Amino acid sequence: MKYFFLLLTIFLVCCSPIEQEDDLFVAFWKTMDKDYVYFDEKNVNWDSVYSVYYPKTRNITENEYIKNFQEIVNLFKDGHLFLKIKDSIIYYNRPISTVDSFSLSFPNEYYSQPPHIYYENSELPIAIIQFTNNIIYIHAPTFVSRFDYYKFVTLLNTFSYSKGIILDLRANRGGMINNCINLTACFFEGTRTLLYEKHKIGAGHNDFSDLIAITADGWGFVDKSIPIVVLCGNSTYSAGNFCVGIMKYLPNVTVIGTTTGGGGSGRPGTYLPDGWILYYPYAPSYDIKMNSLEAGVEPHIKIEATKEQMQENPYIVSETAYNYLLSK
Repeated sequence: MKYFFLLLTIFLVCCSPIEQEDDLFVAFWKTMDKDYVYFDEKNVNWDSVYSVYYPKTRNITENEYIKNFQEIVNLFKDGHLFLKIKDSIIYYNRPISTVDSFSLSFPNEYYSQPPHIYYENSELPIAIIQFTNNIIYIHAPTFVSRFDYYKFVTLLNTFSYSKGIILDLRANRGGMINNCINLTACFFEGTRTLLYEKHKIGAGHNDFSDLIAITADGWGFVDKSIPIVVLCGNSTYSAGNFCVGIMKYLPNVTVIGTTTGGGGSGRPGTYLPDGWILYYPYAPSYDIKMNSLEAGVEPHIKIEATKEQMQENPYIVSETAYNYLLSK
């Protein structure tokens, strides 16, 4: 498959920042100041962060450093911003709502008899379940493992799905963007613009390139006449979020759930003094309607349920998708 895009997966100032590059906090602050891409979206006053935290980092222990960096990272609410030192990882712990809890179980009346379930953890980390009424359920829990699209399509053809497909991306917290694109390309044909991205071209917080179109060639293994429901929630993040952002604009797709958790960029790693490593988003990405993927993807049909409603019926999301396909 041919891709026409730049690599997405790499992985109140009291005083001026000093020039000591071997100073951990200063190196962190300068790197972020020059390369971080979401200052405006996150509404963080970076100069103020320097004023507040630089004095706190003089002659302190490593544990105290970790505490201060944790406070700074929390300001951004960015799951792609984190630091590693030895066995410690400093990251933002994104809250997950009750309605986005995930379980690979369904009411018995959904299953064909006997249940036909496939799951493998190596080259194809996918669960496929044959539902009744010629509907199939696919759960893609991660894009970390290599996605073997040939194996996926060969397997798909052993199921019956003339009435529709439910593609569940809840709890998919990301991985490699190429795996995401390999999956989505199964559902469209021809060359298609999937996303847009831009890159930093200067040290200023808003020094970006023009938008760059990310296109791919689809295989069209699933006919466009087949209705597809994509399930998502705020636990859908990073490459999972990208996948929802791509699938949402295919003409036969309906997205059901809650707003995804966001994560609109890959994240390179940069070494800081004392063995610390800083990871941060570097290329803001947008869907084809120019909506920021960092802000998450809105579903076509939003599911809202209280904790009590979820306890009474934990299948609210999948049930909505199943009944929607039956009505088509």
